[in-house]
Parts: sequence; structure tokens; C-alpha cells
Amino acid sequence: MFVRLDTEPTADELGLAELAAIDLRMARAFAERALAADDDEAANALARSYQRMARSYRQTLALKARLERDRRRLGQEDQADATRTRETSVGLRKAQVKSAVERAVWDEYEADEAEAILDRLDDHLAEACLYEDFCDDPVETHIAQVTADLGLRPAPAPVLAQAQPIAADGHWRSSA
Repeated sequence: MFVRLDTEPTADELGLAELAAIDLRMARAFAERALAADDDEAANALARSYQRMARSYRQTLALKARLERDRRRLGQEDQADATRTRETSVGLRKAQVKSAVERAVWDEYEADEAEAILDRLDDHLAEACLYEDFCDDPVETHIAQVTADLGLRPAPAPVLAQAQPIAADGHWRSSA
């Protein structure tokens, strides 16, 4: 889940590049004319024009650089938002699965055996959440799969019904 930061330039960026090229050509032209001028007054006027165009060129380059930094920063923020959303979804899914499976384990097993199963559950969830597709299936399917992976009897329907699905935005979804 990465955001590409090397995307094609926008129309604004292309326009600024063209404007910078024109500013540079004009600054060079004024500089050449100022250097070639025989009249001091004309040379001064051309030198002032050169300075204005050189300043315009520098400002255009500075604006291009700022826009690029802003674009990179926004891309990084988007990536950070996506990472936070995934981490929230994974945390909620782990809690949902763990809660449902724990209830089923404590209902069916004695303390020593239950603790060993719950340790395996923690290990299983720690590994499973590393995969990108961890939250893709409905929570009921996930709970059924985990119970099967741990060699447990399927969780009873009421336990599955109590597990709340996760919305795409990472928030609990009401079952009502």
C-alpha cells in the first residue's frame, strides 16, 4: 500500500516549467543586448529588464520547488493515512476474532488447556495480521477459519453474531 510520489507532472507544473524557460530566454536576451549596447542609458534600461527577468526566473523556480515539495508531502500524508487506517482495521479485526474465539474457548475448555489454546490464538493472529488480506473476509468467516486452524470446534452462532464487522473507515459497524 504505497503512494507513488513520481507521478506525471501536473498541467500547473508543466506551465511553470514553460514559464521558467521563457523567463530564462528573455533574461539571456536582455543580458546580451545590455552588454552590446553602446549607449549607457540604453544599457541601464536593458540591465534593469535583465534583472527583472532574472528575478522572475528565480521566483518561478522557487514556486516549482515549493509545489513539488507540497506534492511529495501530500503523497506522504496520504500514505501515512492509509497506514493508520490499515493499522486501525487490523487492530479491530484482531480484537473481534480474539474476543469471539476466547469466549468459545473458555466455554469449552478448562483453564490450563484454555490458556494453551489462547497462546496459540495470539501467535496465529500475530502472524496472520502481517498479510495485506487480513481484513478482506467477513469477520464471521475469519472467526470460523481461525477456529478451524486452531483445531477447535466451530464457534456457536451466538458467538459469531456478537462479533461486529469493521467498516471500510476502520470503525465498528452496528449489527442493528
